[in-house]
Amino acid sequence: MTTAAAPENSIASKLKLYNRNESSALNLLRGITISSSNKENQAAFTAFIALNNEEQQQLLSQIFIVDGCPTSETIACDIEKQLYNACPRKDIRVFAKYLEAWWLATIVNKLSSQDKSTILGREIEEEISRLRDQFKFDSLPIHSDIDAAKPDTSKYLSWTFAKQLRLVEIGERRIHRAALYFYKASEQRSRWVREQLLPNEELVLYDKKLKDEWEGRFEQIVDDLPNSEAEYIKAGRDLYSWFETESDIPIRPACVEKFITRGSYHLLSNQMQIGWHPHYKQMLSASSEEQTNE
Repeated sequence: MTTAAAPENSIASKLKLYNRNESSALNLLRGITISSSNKENQAAFTAFIALNNEEQQQLLSQIFIVDGCPTSETIACDIEKQLYNACPRKDIRVFAKYLEAWWLATIVNKLSSQDKSTILGREIEEEISRLRDQFKFDSLPIHSDIDAAKPDTSKYLSWTFAKQLRLVEIGERRIHRAALYFYKASEQRSRWVREQLLPNEELVLYDKKLKDEWEGRFEQIVDDLPNSEAEYIKAGRDLYSWFETESDIPIRPACVEKFITRGSYHLLSNQMQIGWHPHYKQMLSASSEEQTNE
């Protein structure tokens, strides 16, 4: 690939993607290897001459010259022009970044696996179509690196949302999964705000919606609850089970990634705005006071 233009009737011009003429290029190259006095290229010429006719033809069949490529300064604008009708105009730059992230991930996968197949234009069109749906007014894009993230969640295990889960005796494997949801939702929400795809006001309203749904469930378990710690824990575990299996509340109607809802609940739990144990505020406040006094 080069930003320069291949001169007419040159070897490079005969090895472009279209209107190729490999036999003519081969004849020209053979002539150069014999007549050229360029000492810097002599080793390459000698190696080429040492190949038999079939090997020389095979070598040239694998060479494709792509000339007239955009420069690093203009390529971003060129890509955005191609995507002009793919999404709302104000989101084109962000849309292009999401498409670029998919492209780079696809390239890395091809290079690191046994799959050496060509990336087809159809695949790019399908990804653009998928992203187009996510950039509609009733949806939000999920970034591929966040969706596929597998971070070290151990650092979160002492955070408030994890302590909340231990109050109702949730197992450590589920707490690690909660930490993963916490991380993904936090990263994706922050990215939406930075990319100006999600206003802060809408995020506040979404958290209020989550809290209202939790509050209705929470009030049900505390009404007429027997004065028994075992019953408190059981009620909290039941509430958390509802959250894990049924609390699919999309941030927008067509943005239905479960980690957004579940991770957002853990964000609220970490802020002590919601909890699972009926007496979570008193218990965690007492725990904090004990640590301070120590």
